[in-house]
Parts: sequence; C-alpha cells; structure tokens
Amino acid sequence: KRINSRLKGPGLTLLTSTSIFYRIFLKDERDVPFAGRRGMKGKDYTHFGKKSQLLGLLILGFGGHARSVVDVALASGISDFHFIDHNAQPGENFLGFPVTEQLPDNLAEKWSTFPASGDNEQRAKQIQVLNELNWPIATIVAPSATIGIGSTIEQGSFIGHHAHIGPMAAIGLGCIVNNGAIVEHECVI
Repeated sequence: KRINSRLKGPGLTLLTSTSIFYRIFLKDERDVPFAGRRGMKGKDYTHFGKKSQLLGLLILGFGGHARSVVDVALASGISDFHFIDHNAQPGENFLGFPVTEQLPDNLAEKWSTFPASGDNEQRAKQIQVLNELNWPIATIVAPSATIGIGSTIEQGSFIGHHAHIGPMAAIGLGCIVNNGAIVEHECVI
C-alpha cells in the first residue's frame, strides 16, 4: 500500500513511497514524466521514487537559511544555484555559486525559485515578488524528512533534514520546518 501526500500550489509536488523517499519535482507535465494522477485536484500529481528534475534554483536571500536550503536541495539532486541578495558584494559566491543583487530578466528552463529569507515578513514579500513575476516557486523537502499520510505542504515551504510532518498536518505558504523539527498530527502551521 502506498502512502501519498501532496503539495499545494504551482511549481513542485512532493512524492512519496513505501520506502519513505521524499523528493521535489516540477509539476509541469511537459517537463517531467509522471506516473499519473492519484485523485488530486487540478495539477497535483503523484509519482514515486525519482530525484528532482530541476536543474537549478534561484534563491532569494543569502543568509544562513538560504545556505540550509542549498544543503537540502543538493541532497535532493539539484546541482546549480544562484543567490539574489540586495547586500551582495561584487564577485561574491557560495561554494562557487554566484550571489548577485538583481533578479535576472527571465528564469532558465527547468529552474525554479525559492524565498529563503529567515525573516517571515521578508519571506512573504519574496513570495509576492515571485508570484508577480509568475515564476515557479519550489517547495524544498529533505530526502531524510518524513511526511505523514494526508499532510499538505504549500509552495515556498522548507522541510529540513530529519524533520517530521505528522498525518493530516498542514504546512502553509512559505513556512520553515527546520532540521529535526516535529510538526505532529493535524497541526496547522
């Protein structure tokens, strides 16, 4: 019997299997082959057992939380990153990935965005900007995280290494559930 959870919103979907592997994937049928719909509304898809098909992630912010995002995204199979931060210095980088002040004019194919400010109000503003640009917003879920049956995770949320989301829990837009954190059954964040 398979355990299915889902993400809400445009951009990515959370995929689960009985072996408890969780990954992030593009939700656009044109870019990623999906095993099929599993009774979810709209463009919520279910697929089992593959790593992320994203090639890169445009990350808004360059603080500690942004670096945690890269750590989990690397574990999920994403290999290219670009940070946007208004305090970026010329030539600044993190592990060879560039940090710049301005958003690019367009988003590369098979790239997504992620609001990575540790400040809740700033992260909400980042999500608003990304929505205005109509760019896909990723939801980052660590491969080591466990996601309970019937739980939902909205776009722009971060679920860190070894975090647990209990059955029927609801994680809202742009939430941070950090490494090792527990959000137990039926909680709403």
